[in-house]
Amino acid sequence: MASVDPLFVAVTRIITYKAAKESSVGTGFFYAHGESVFLVTNQHVLADQEHGRYPDSIRIRLHTDAQNLTKNEDVDLPLYAKKKPLWRGFSDADVAVLPVPSDLKTRCVISVITAAQLPPDDVRIQPGQDVLILGYPLGWADEHNNLPIGRQGMLASAYGSPFHGRHVCLIDARLHRGTSGSPVITKPSTVTIMADGSTALGGTRWFFLGVHSAALLPADEAAMAEVEETGPLDLNVCWYSRIVDALARRGNRL
Repeated sequence: MASVDPLFVAVTRIITYKAAKESSVGTGFFYAHGESVFLVTNQHVLADQEHGRYPDSIRIRLHTDAQNLTKNEDVDLPLYAKKKPLWRGFSDADVAVLPVPSDLKTRCVISVITAAQLPPDDVRIQPGQDVLILGYPLGWADEHNNLPIGRQGMLASAYGSPFHGRHVCLIDARLHRGTSGSPVITKPSTVTIMADGSTALGGTRWFFLGVHSAALLPADEAAMAEVEETGPLDLNVCWYSRIVDALARRGNRL
């Protein structure tokens, strides 16, 4: 790879289309289980009931030369076959996985996230853990090299605990439309905090924490009015990474 971290080519911009007309922009990334590779994003990127957007296909742009990142090709992927969705998800999680053609990894340059990057049980994800979110805020990217943009944040809730009873945690970060579907990872570090509180030194590691979905909005009108007056909370919903792994393994329950 031409002096770029492989994680950058695991993430891609998603442009959705309805009847060949561009509909919206989001972020996706590749996740592999066994020989199968999936494009992961939010369900609302592929079917947005709230705004009445139901695209029928998506377009991603992938690298074709590992030594020259300016060489790319557009890949169009259908979302339905015989009126049935090709992607799958859970009814109570804003996460979706779309199987990609088996030859995509051989003809294009992509990297994948796997279960090996899930946080192990013997690793403690610290309160206030620094995180990175890779995506396409407002559709922006390094257009010359076809690479996403990284944003920095921190964990704002206890990782592993279902926030408000949902399979999510909160991240404190300034994020924008277009980063829906972005992977959230721990900031790469050579120090790992173990479950017993001890530290382990080694090569640079990072862990796949989850999938960014949307800004956290107040539930009542008075609090919403205050946010509109004072500014956004900059708190965002992140669906846990094990949901992605469960979908890749074809599970049907969280």
